[in-house]
Amino acid sequence: MIQNLVLNKKYDDLIMVGDLHWRILTFLEKIKKYDIKNTLFYHVGDLSMCDWNIATGELSILNRELYNRNCYFLSIRGNHDDCWYFNKKFELSAIKLLPDFTITEIIIKDKVLRIMGIGGAVSIDRAKQKENGTYFLGEEFPYLDNYDFLHHDFNLDILVTHTCPAGCWPIMKSPEDVQEYS
Repeated sequence: MIQNLVLNKKYDDLIMVGDLHWRILTFLEKIKKYDIKNTLFYHVGDLSMCDWNIATGELSILNRELYNRNCYFLSIRGNHDDCWYFNKKFELSAIKLLPDFTITEIIIKDKVLRIMGIGGAVSIDRAKQKENGTYFLGEEFPYLDNYDFLHHDFNLDILVTHTCPAGCWPIMKSPEDVQEYS
């Protein structure tokens, strides 16, 4: 289901960040070090949202600092996030978790941008996660055949996913291929 979110606030910058894996305080140190203010952060998944991470209180510390710096933090889910938090629309004053297929309209400087986020991926380490009790059901990328997705023009500026396509030109098959395109 496509959802819309409009942020009626102008930010100076948009910074994409991802795979924090609950290194919230390290991320916060960088915000302070570079004195980042009036910025919208768009997290591309793997915040490691789950009950035991919420209990640490680090998200509340980040939220307070973001709020004081006039920053906002949006996140789609990754394969190391409990999708329950994203589907239940978890939100703090400066942090919001987005359900899959949310189109967010933002203003950076004077430009309006429309961003769609689609979370999830299949964990390559899922066997180990299942053993450790850190595997989240529903982690995978949602299948588009369940949506009337391809028949719409969403007028997007940016499409954000946590995972990558299975194939995309040029396909790299050897270190020499990577060298050629780097």
